[in-house]
Amino acid sequence: MQIYGDTSGTSGIESYLIGDDFINVKFKAKPKAYPYTNLEHTKHHIYQMKVLASQGRGLGTYINQHLKISW
Repeated sequence: MQIYGDTSGTSGIESYLIGDDFINVKFKAKPKAYPYTNLEHTKHHIYQMKVLASQGRGLGTYINQHLKISW
């Protein structure tokens, strides 16, 4: 897992792992990483999440605004 940059210092995201057709996101408040895949979400969403994760900003906001989290 790659440590999330968190340029704002307020993100609930701890780390992430990028693969060809997925991104796993580890939230600070959860014990394990949550998988986001092309099977559950559009390729556009997965691509955007990968870009934001790499930039270290905006990933948590994007998830909250565009993706339903069901734990």
